[in-house]
Amino acid sequence: MEKQAASIDGVQKLHKLNAEDVIIGYVRWERIIGYELNYVPSQSYFAGKIYFESGVEMEARFLKFNKSEEALVKKIFNQTSKLNHVGILRSFFFAYYEPQNIWILCYDRFDQLLSELVDDEDPATNNRILWCRTVIRNLLRTLQHIHFHDLFHMGLEETCNYVVVPSGIKIINVQYSLEDLDDPVDPEQVNSWRINNVKAEGHVKEKHDVTRI
Repeated sequence: MEKQAASIDGVQKLHKLNAEDVIIGYVRWERIIGYELNYVPSQSYFAGKIYFESGVEMEARFLKFNKSEEALVKKIFNQTSKLNHVGILRSFFFAYYEPQNIWILCYDRFDQLLSELVDDEDPATNNRILWCRTVIRNLLRTLQHIHFHDLFHMGLEETCNYVVVPSGIKIINVQYSLEDLDDPVDPEQVNSWRINNVKAEGHVKEKHDVTRI
């Protein structure tokens, strides 16, 4: 992939996706052929767009990973691709971004990370109690879906692993599976991981006052 210089407004111009550089994603059976993003060094993710063979473009977000984190970004992409649930943010592809020597993981558009949500900011536009109940129920169902596929998150106590979208909150960065357990056939260890996931999610909900309903 050729290096490309930043434009005056900071937006990196269109980058083509090559099979040798990236795991290429599909959306609605359309192949993604390129992307552009607005690189800001201080941010952990960037706004941008992805482009399809048909000429259609779509807004997206790009999470930043260090050059040394190739294995991590691949693992997150592969595990997330196994999940198809409304509570999991879709990942489209990952690629090595040469202009800044970083790895990027392309996700569907989101408004912000949960960690960026100001404590006194109310994401519920009408009924806060109903919104909180809906979010809690959906997150628990999402966890159930993750565990059904023998996957685990193990990072749900960190608000950077949740994103805010118009419909509520979604989970990102799923990366662990039964294969990562010391003894994948030990039911006690599996249950322990599952319980820790639920406890971690509860910690986040308490921190953001979504359980006080």
